[in-house]
Amino acid sequence: GGFRTLMAGDSEPATQRYWLSKYAPLVASLDVYKSSHHGAKSNDSQAWLDHHAFLAERFGRCLPINGGLAVLAMAVGVRRLAWRRRLGFVLLATTCASLVAAAIIAEAGGQIRHPEFRTSKPPVHESPGRIR
Repeated sequence: GGFRTLMAGDSEPATQRYWLSKYAPLVASLDVYKSSHHGAKSNDSQAWLDHHAFLAERFGRCLPINGGLAVLAMAVGVRRLAWRRRLGFVLLATTCASLVAAAIIAEAGGQIRHPEFRTSKPPVHESPGRIR
C-alpha cells in the first residue's frame, strides 16, 4: 500500500532511461512519475534565455521612451492647452505599443523557467536583428 512517486529532478534522459529499464517493475507500480524539468542540460532553457535577452534588447527601450514621452506630453500640455488631445492620442498609441513589447518580452521570459508552457522551440538568433 501507500503512495509511490519518483521525481527525476534535473536528471538527464540517459539516467531516466536507465531507471526505467533497470527498475521497470518498480516504475510500473508508481502512482506518480515526474520527469526532468528546467535545469537539465538537455532542455532549451539557455536558448529561451538568449531569445528573451534578444527581445529585451530589441524592444526594451520602448518602456523608458514611453515614460519620457509622458513627461514631455505633460510639460507641453501645461503650456499648450490646444495640444493636449493630440498628445493624449500619441501617448495612448505609444503606451499600447509599449504594453505589447512588454508582453512579448515577458512571454519569452516565462519560457525560461517553465518548460510546461513551451509549445515550440525558441528562435535562434544568428546576429542582432535576424531570426533564423
